[in-house]
Amino acid sequence: MINIKECNESLVDIKKFCPNIKIDLGGRRMKIEKTAYLRKTVAEMILRAEKELPRGHVLYYWRRMETSICPRGDYKVVYETFFKKISQLV
Repeated sequence: MINIKECNESLVDIKKFCPNIKIDLGGRRMKIEKTAYLRKTVAEMILRAEKELPRGHVLYYWRRMETSICPRGDYKVVYETFFKKISQLV
């Protein structure tokens, strides 16, 4: 078991903090949540990484939760779907 130790770091809305990245939380989640929240230091790291990207490239925040609907073994299908989406952005 992994023990989680809360650090009480503030969370930020990734769309507001990093407005240029593309976000995909999955169809059902995007209809409900519309955004994602990350710890502020993680969002700051994303901003720094974004500045290092070559012109014309974007970061893509893709988050899927492992559930009984999409167990670990099904991630090949999820990856292939993601790869198609990301290829369309180029």
